[in-house]
Amino acid sequence: RKEATEEEAPLLMRLRIELATDADSTPGGLDLASDVHLLRFLRGSDYSVSAAARAYRAMLAVRREHAPAALEAACCAPLWCAASVAHGSLVGAFYPVRLDCGLDARGNLIMMDKLGSVPLGRLLTEVGAERVVAFVVGVCELRQRALDDMSRAMGRVVRCVEVRDLGGLAVPPNQMREAVTVLRRLLTVCGALYPESIAAVYLLNAPPAFTSIWQMAST
Repeated sequence: RKEATEEEAPLLMRLRIELATDADSTPGGLDLASDVHLLRFLRGSDYSVSAAARAYRAMLAVRREHAPAALEAACCAPLWCAASVAHGSLVGAFYPVRLDCGLDARGNLIMMDKLGSVPLGRLLTEVGAERVVAFVVGVCELRQRALDDMSRAMGRVVRCVEVRDLGGLAVPPNQMREAVTVLRRLLTVCGALYPESIAAVYLLNAPPAFTSIWQMAST
């Protein structure tokens, strides 16, 4: 079974030719040159081969520059074990994440967390922003391995549905700038690394302050 449709196949071939000198694989981790991985870039670029190629090259640059240690650790971690990624046991004590919450009606992977219950002030003070970023990127890399494996097995591109319970979310005023900086960095890095990987995001019990935090981080 092939992940690409008949209409996508020639575009995928053109993208593969365009990236002939760029495409690479990470030993023991994601196959960055696989059809399913290239399809995510093609679909995320509205089927523009040139735009998809630019996004792919930007992804390679981000992998080399921003998170090599976190990505390398995720390559060796057990597939469904978030605690095994970079700083997993340290960050996981504050921020537990479940990667294997089943599938939705469309066959997308469901991932859940209770971000609102995380003591963000203590997390940033005791663990540090760099470790938090490395952990989240590692979890995303682990999830991407699962999505790509499922896509190949099912013969279609599988994405993720994120369910985040934000009830109780609070950021100490003196750490608001740092929290926004971390969120902005994660949006930039994960957006570049994993296009067309999120089917939907459900935010439960979001407090009014979250809108302001999101607006600051996404601008």
